[in-house]
Amino acid sequence: MRTATLSTLGLALAAGASHAQQATQSPCDGDVTVVRVSEIKPGGTMNGLLAAAAAHEKWYRDRGVADNEIVVSRVMVRDTVSKTVKYSDSQALTYHIRPPGAGRVTPGDEAWNAYVKQYQQHSEIKAEYVTCMPAPDRRADEAAIRALVAKMQTEPRAARRTDDAVFVSGLYPRPILFSEGKPVGDVQPLAEARSEQRRNVQSRDEIVRLEVAAAGDMAYEFGNSTLAFDMADTKEHRSFNTSYLRVWRKVAGEWRIAAHFVRPNRD
Repeated sequence: MRTATLSTLGLALAAGASHAQQATQSPCDGDVTVVRVSEIKPGGTMNGLLAAAAAHEKWYRDRGVADNEIVVSRVMVRDTVSKTVKYSDSQALTYHIRPPGAGRVTPGDEAWNAYVKQYQQHSEIKAEYVTCMPAPDRRADEAAIRALVAKMQTEPRAARRTDDAVFVSGLYPRPILFSEGKPVGDVQPLAEARSEQRRNVQSRDEIVRLEVAAAGDMAYEFGNSTLAFDMADTKEHRSFNTSYLRVWRKVAGEWRIAAHFVRPNRD
């Protein structure tokens, strides 16, 4: 469970730079997150607040900031008459995750004033906190990828590719691009690789580094591998070392290979 650490601030704090400056002075080892409790004004709407939050995030994206997130969380209330749970039309919490530091953006332009006006027309901030949102535990994701890599040692197709995967190997003259899960074009192995003569192919991968993104949707894996096989025509046994880089993407809860780069090493 993720538990946020809260420190109450006065509502007079400026929205951007002050929070980011405090973040640099805090002991937070996760994501600094500004949490605001907002109440819909008379004449305002929840849809208006949602639109203001979307315009707020777009303002950052249009200025090259892509590592922050702005999320609106609807408050759920219980209807005492019908005994059902529904969304509140009057309250919501907004979360500004990883607000940019001072100097990265300059507030006060026309688009900035427009989204601030949207917020002010539809909602009023009743409470505001700077919180430390602990980084999510990605050990389960890492374990799942390691299990797939181990399974691929005996079942090369144990891990599925994404529909738009990329595969780059010295065995082929150019990268293999996939579309809707199928290779684009007819890419044949290099003739000198003589892949048609290879028998009893075995590959052993050793993971050197595995990193899962904080969002839990992407990961990369770097490692070394030993490739061994027998040549059918010459009866020769060959083996050599390679290094590889795999990029993983989670699709509908399943880790799939989005890109795979492999090259032989020179001894």
